This record gives sequence, structure tokens and C-alpha cells, in this order.
Amino acid sequence: MTVTDPFGTADLRRVVLAAWAASPTRFREDANAEDLLAAGGYAGRALVELAANGVDAAVADGVPARLRIRLVDDELRLANTGAPLTAAGVGALATLRASAKRDATGSIGFFGVGFTSVVDWTSAPRVVSVPGGIRFDEAATRQAVQDAGVAALSDELARRNGHVPVLRLPWPTGPDEPPPPAGYATEVRLPLHPSARAEVRALLEDRETFADLFWALPALVEIDLPDGVIRRRTDTGGIVTLERSGSAGGQEARYRVVSRSGELPAHLMAGRPVEQRGRTRFALSWVLPLDTDPAPDGPARPFTIGAPVPTDEPTTLPARLVGTLPVDDTRRRLAPGPLADWLLEAAADGYLDLFDDTDPGERWRLLPAAGFPAGPVDASLRAAIGARAEATAFLRSATGDPVTPGQASHLPGLDDEGAVVIGQAIPGLLGPIPPAAAAALRPLGLRTLDWSQVGPALAGLDRTPGFWRQVYRAAADAHPAPRADDLADVPVPLVGGRRAVGARGCLLPGVAGSGGEIGAELARRIGEAVPELRVVHPDAVHPLLTRLGAAPAGASEVLADPALAGRVGALREEFEDDDVDVDEVAALGRIVLDLLAAGGDPDGAAAPMLADLLLTDSGDDPWPASELLVPDAALADLLADDVERATVGTSWLRAYGRDLLVRAGVRDGVPVVAVADPVPDPIAGRLPDLDEWFEQHPFAADEPFLALADLDLIDDSRWATALQQIARDPRARECLRPTAHGPSYTGWWLRRHALIGGRPPGHWRLPRAADLDGLYDPLPVDLDATVARWIGVCADLPAAAAEPADLLDRLTDPDRTVPAARVAELTAVLVAALDGADLRLPSTVRTITGAVVDADTAWVLDRPWWAQTEDAGRLVPGGADPSGVSRVLDLPVVSADGPGTVRVQGPAPAEADGRWRRAAAAAGVDPDSVLLTVATTVWVAVGDRPERPVPWWCVDGRFYADGSAPALGRVAAWSAGRWSRRHLAVAAAALDHPALAEAGLD
Repeated sequence: MTVTDPFGTADLRRVVLAAWAASPTRFREDANAEDLLAAGGYAGRALVELAANGVDAAVADGVPARLRIRLVDDELRLANTGAPLTAAGVGALATLRASAKRDATGSIGFFGVGFTSVVDWTSAPRVVSVPGGIRFDEAATRQAVQDAGVAALSDELARRNGHVPVLRLPWPTGPDEPPPPAGYATEVRLPLHPSARAEVRALLEDRETFADLFWALPALVEIDLPDGVIRRRTDTGGIVTLERSGSAGGQEARYRVVSRSGELPAHLMAGRPVEQRGRTRFALSWVLPLDTDPAPDGPARPFTIGAPVPTDEPTTLPARLVGTLPVDDTRRRLAPGPLADWLLEAAADGYLDLFDDTDPGERWRLLPAAGFPAGPVDASLRAAIGARAEATAFLRSATGDPVTPGQASHLPGLDDEGAVVIGQAIPGLLGPIPPAAAAALRPLGLRTLDWSQVGPALAGLDRTPGFWRQVYRAAADAHPAPRADDLADVPVPLVGGRRAVGARGCLLPGVAGSGGEIGAELARRIGEAVPELRVVHPDAVHPLLTRLGAAPAGASEVLADPALAGRVGALREEFEDDDVDVDEVAALGRIVLDLLAAGGDPDGAAAPMLADLLLTDSGDDPWPASELLVPDAALADLLADDVERATVGTSWLRAYGRDLLVRAGVRDGVPVVAVADPVPDPIAGRLPDLDEWFEQHPFAADEPFLALADLDLIDDSRWATALQQIARDPRARECLRPTAHGPSYTGWWLRRHALIGGRPPGHWRLPRAADLDGLYDPLPVDLDATVARWIGVCADLPAAAAEPADLLDRLTDPDRTVPAARVAELTAVLVAALDGADLRLPSTVRTITGAVVDADTAWVLDRPWWAQTEDAGRLVPGGADPSGVSRVLDLPVVSADGPGTVRVQGPAPAEADGRWRRAAAAAGVDPDSVLLTVATTVWVAVGDRPERPVPWWCVDGRFYADGSAPALGRVAAWSAGRWSRRHLAVAAAALDHPALAEAGLD
């Protein structure tokens, strides 16, 4: 089949080969130029360059620019619509820097070198068009050079190792070359180098690769790919949508595109290459992706500038710049100079057009991201855009006002609602913005505020209490939370229309405190009656105020507030000066009583204030509540006849009831008051001898306590009734409970001053205290035993021993009868209590018989066998420590009278040995280790007294016994050092089984 040559490629080859033959240097020059372009500035740009040629063909023919891309058997094929290939076009493809599109001012390509980019991927490209096709072939070119027969050319080829320029010699395609795909005018076919195949496949799978083509080639409307078709659709508002259909399903990507175009100033073209000086039209576009999730710290991926095909000029902007920008010889960087500077300034002007169609809250994302520029071009763009943005009111404040960045501020952590509220005090305050936004806006003048600046700014606002609650809510919900110190001067609206600076010291109504909550109406009355009391308006209450130092305005907290105490105290002073306003007394009294009714604690910090409280009596005259009585008050019958009695007014009783008035200090029974150090004068005046009690109990002042007041007003003859009333009243009774430091103040005072039967409480014993029988008289009135013990009535012997001097006087009083069986225990307890005490001993002592004798005639029984010879009426029980009794009571021991003289008579009874061994076993002593003489009779003579028989005796460690069980049992117990076992030893010696059984219960 005949090969046709519709584009005259034979002539092109002949001319080029002739030129190379005439000048092998020209051959070398062409080869080096192609190498430089293919391996340098145009490496990896084949796809975009081929697409640009295809789009230029469609523009030249006035048809929509469509591309078709396929990979067939490792051959990349790119087809385009538009004007078919011409001889001039073929000549341009085979020539460097002599474009056929010199006069096509609207074309993308005009340098004449773009097709060189295919050499990076292939060594045998083909271009097939409707009129026919051409091919380039590295091997064919090498053969043609060799066939030229020029020695110098052959030498140069050898020096280049056979490397030739691929694109200088075109050939027609063969007759079997398929035509372009239907609907397309031209197709470029590139058999790929093995090294390029992976790169091309990856490029075809990258969605952004083809999106970039649409921005570089504005006339491109469609790209037909193996797995689907991408089409460009332009909607209203400058929104461009790239639709992708195919096997992966329908997908869309939207972009906002703003463009500017016009004529370049003539002076800018003076320094440009000749063939470019006629291209005086410029076009600039910014392409902003709309469907990508915004990254918190800037654009999701960096862009490069398109001029209009992609360059390697990076930017840090979130939109891509595409336009007719001058490039250098590599076509990878912008050519610096006045033209580039002018176009970048024009691009900066157009960039702000993106703001118009972007939500004001998202416009910050269009600003250059914080950080360093990516290069000198990026730096120029960032500076130009920043300068324009700085002077443009593209931001919206939280209240909706347009502001420039220099007029704007932001408060980190604030939410939208809070920004609207606080923005009323801070013009230009923005809504919440992320840190990246603040970083981008800060170089343009954005101020970052902190919460310490909010309080002073808010001070100038006059708003309803509800507005301030919104302010507090905004601060409480901020993240990070503001420090309490930063909000120390935030305004706080108070009841009564006033306002405090800062929450510290304010009280919060409706917030549960230690007492019940107070309502809005009571809060209003408090604010009017006590302006110094800083009660927050109920509509402004928010939990944040607690963190800032406000206290819950529970009823107890308001009662304890110094401002209320100060107002009540001032009114009391006016009463003392006979110049008090009755209406004010009534208003303030109702407030205090309402607080008590709401659950306020009258015994805590409010106690001093209640001591000053004024109410009115039955004649509507002002009167201290603590001096008023409720009708039929139990206390009235206890008061001395000369004590004034005034009754509380009936209006108070109807409104608040008897119990609440008593809680407020009006008297019914004996009044209870709360005491804390320092004690206010009104309370101290009602607690007689309080200073003396504090001196005796210094640690008691460290803790508050309850006390009975006005005890000195009770008639001495009515104490029995008064104490019974106190015992029945749980609150009054509690005042008597002893403290950790000793008796309570009230118990201490009653011990000293209360009279029962004309005697102080310590004179009496509880009726059930049988161990004090004879020493103390039983309490003559029916009084609760616990209360009686708290006021000093003796409850038992240890309690009596707490007053050893009194116990000594009673035990040695001959007018008191004490059972003989109680003398030993009473003596032991008394001696223990007296030991170390500096007391004067009486001249009498009580002996074992219960009788009281002259101490000069008494002995302390220190050895039990002496009780057999001495008069019991002269013996004082020595107990377990006879020497201690002797020392404390200053009495001699009976054994000091001498050991006595012993005489035994007759043999030991036959049963004595058995009795002895049984007694020793019971006492726990070795029977053979005891020096013991047993006889029929043991005679003892003491001093000059005649001898007398005794059951047992001991002299110088030797025991003598008459062989009886009682005698041997006692010897065994004493010698064993276990005198308490004597009854067991006696029973064992006598084989007295019932007695042994009884002893087993010990």
C-alpha cells in the first residue's frame, strides 16, 4: 500500500538533514536544545502541554474543547476536538521556538517548545489527524544521520553515543495507522518508555491532575477518561462544578472562581520578547475549592500558580491563581520584572472578590496562613493581599457590623451567644474563631483580648439583670475558662437597682445555702431596707458568681451578713437614744423574721445580730426582742419580782407564731443564745461571769457554743422549777452539756449559783447514788438525772472524789452516819483523790466501824493479823496501800506498835497438815516454802498488854497458826501475796464445797 505524505515531511527532513550536513554543530545544537527542554523545564509536563495544544485547536476552530485520554497497550493516547493538523503545525512540531500560533493571541501555547515534553515519556511519538498523520522516531532519525554520509556528522553522532534529537525529522504515518476516534480531529499517540509507565498510570488516577487542566485551560469543557467523563459546568455566582460520571458513580466538585481581565499597560511590554509583545490582553482567575473540609491550620494542600499551565511556583493561599503570567525559559517559574509585579498586584485586587461570596465567618480562611511564605512570589502575593485585607471591612462583628481586621478583636473560648452579648460592650468583637483564624488575622491588626479587659468594658453598659446573667453564662461556658481574678471587676446587678463591681461579698438569692432559699420578693425588700447588703438581683443569678466569690444567699447567709447586723445594730443604738423610727423597726423586723422562717440559723453568725433585734411590744412601742416575753411565757413565773416584764405585740404573733419569735430571741423559757469569740456586748451582758469562765477555760473560746442567758434574773426561790423547765427544753438542755474542755458555761454557772432547797447542786446526790449514802443527802426535787449531773449534783463516788476537800469534810463529819461496810472503799477513794493535794487535814477520822474518832487515837491497819488484837474502833482501813493511807492521812500504821511476842501451846491438830496443803494449793504457793508453826493454841502479847489467844500471827516472816481452816487459809493467801484469795484458801482448807462453789464465781 502506498504511503502518502500530506504534510510534506520529506521536504522538512531534507532541509534539516542538509543543514546538519552543512553544519554538524547545528545538529549538536538541536540535540542539546531538545535534551535541555525535555529533561529540564518540560520534564513531566507532557499531559498538560498536549492538552493545551488540543484546547488551542478547538479554540482556533470555534468548537467546544473536548479531550479524550486512553492508555492502550502501554501507549498513551490523547485526542482533541477542533482544527485538524496542518502542514504549518507539523513544521512547528519539528522546529524549536517557532510556534505556528504566533498570531493566535487567544491560544495557550505560543512558545513553540511544548511538544518537546513528550520526549520524557517516549522516543517514537505519533500525531494522527483527519488529513493524515506524522510520526517521529529516534531510531529512524539516527539511521538518517548515518545515511547522510557526512564524516563530521558521523563523528558527532559517535561522540553522542548515537543520541539524536527525536522531534526534528517527521515521517508520515503508515497506511495502517487508525484514524482519530470518532468526534475528535486529532490524537497524539505516545508509546511509553518502560520507565514512564508507572508515572503515567499514577497521573491518570489523580483526580486533581485533571481538575488542574480545567483551570489552566479555560476553554476546556470535557475530558473523557477510561473510567468516566469529567465535564465543566458554570453556575450562577461564579460557581464552577466539575462533574464526573462513570463506573465510580456520579461525583461533583464545586469551585468558586473570580476573574479579572483587561489590557496591559504598554510600558510593561517593552522588555518582553518580540513575539510576545503583541499579547497585551491579560486574564487572571482565582479558583477556590468549596467541597474540601477546611483544615484548621490552613489550606488542605499547597497550590502552584498556573501561567496558565501549572508552574512550580508555590503559594500558601487556599485558592489557586491561574492567569497570563510571564514565565522564564523553563516555564516553571514566573519571570521577575515589572510585568509580573503588575499582574500580581492585579491578582491581589481580584483575590478580595472571593470575600464577597464567602460567609463572613469563613472569610478568614482566605487569608494567607500563618507562617513563612513559600517563595518570593508567594511573599509578594501575601503582602499585597494582606495590605488590601487590612483596609477592607470584610469581617462581621458578633453584632453584625462590618469591621476591618484592625477594628476587630476576639475573646478566646467565647461562644456565639456570649459574643453577641459581650459584643455590646466591645465594638468589633468577633464571634468564636479557631486559633488558625486568629493567627491569620493577627498580622492584619486583630486584637486578642483576655477576660480582665471585659469587666471594665462592661462597666459602661446599662442593661437589665437578665442581660448580665447571659454575660456570666458566656464566661462560665468559655474554654478555656477565665480565671476568677480576671473577672474580679465584672458588674453585678443588685436588688434595689444598684450594681456592684465584682461578685465577691455578694449574696445569691435562690441558691441553697446553709439555710433555706429566699425568694425574689424578700430579696427585693432586703435590698431596699439594707442598701449595704449586696444581694444579687434574682434575674442575674448564675453559678459562675459563686466561683467569683459570691455566697449563696440562703437565709442563714443573709442573717449572718455584717451589713444586716450593722443596720440592726444602728437601729438598736437609735433606740437607746430614744430616736428610733417605728416603721423602720417593723420593716427590718419582718425581714429578719422572714429569713428565720425561710430556714435561717439563729445560733450561728447571726446570733450577735439577733441580740440587737428590735420588735414592738403589746403597746406597739419599740423594744429589744431579747427583753420581750411571749404571752404566758414560762420564764415569767421564774423572774425575780423586780425584773421588768414586757410582752411582744400581737401582730408579730399572728404573722409569725410563738415558736419563730422564740427563735428570734423573744423569751418563753430560759433564753438560749449563741456565743462566739469575740462576744458582742449585748450577748455578754446577758451572760453573768462569762469573763471568769473564759479565764478558767481558755480553750473554750476557740469554738462557738450555746448558753442560757439572763440566769441572774431568776428568783433564788424558784430554781427548782427553773431547772425542771430547762431539763424539758431540748435546746436549753443542750446548753448544759459538758464540753471537751470541762463543764459548759451554763453548767459551770449553775453549779455556783443555782439553789435547790437553799443549797447549791453540789450539796446533793442523785437518789440512785447508793455508794454516797450517808455522805450526801438525796436530791429533794424530781430532776432529770443527766441534767442534775451536769450542774454538779453528785452522781457517784468518782464524781464526789472530783471535790476531795468536800468529800474529806463529809467523811470525817461525826454528824454523818456511814455504813461500816462502805468505810474501806470510801477511804481508798478519798486517799487517791487527796494524794498530792495541799489540804489541811481535820482532827478526826472515820474508822472501820463507821465511827468518827480523834485522829490521835487511830491506827492504819497495814497487817491483817493485827485486827485480832486491836480495837476496831481505832483502826482506819489501809486497803491495798496502807503506807499511802498512812502518809496521806498522817496516821501511824498499827504494825509500828511492834511485832508482838508469840507463844505456842500443844501439838498441831491431826487434820492441820491436810488443811495446810489444800489451802496452799488454792492460794498458789509451795506449802514447803513457807515458814509455818502449827500448834493447838497460839498466844500473842503486844506491848505491856496481857497475852491473848489468836488463830494466826506472823513475826519476822514466820507464821504461827492454830491449825484451823480459817487460820491456815489466811496464812496461805498472805504468804502467796494473794490476800484476795483468802476466802478460797479457807474454803479449800475446810473442804467447804458450797464455799468453794461460791468462790468459783469470783
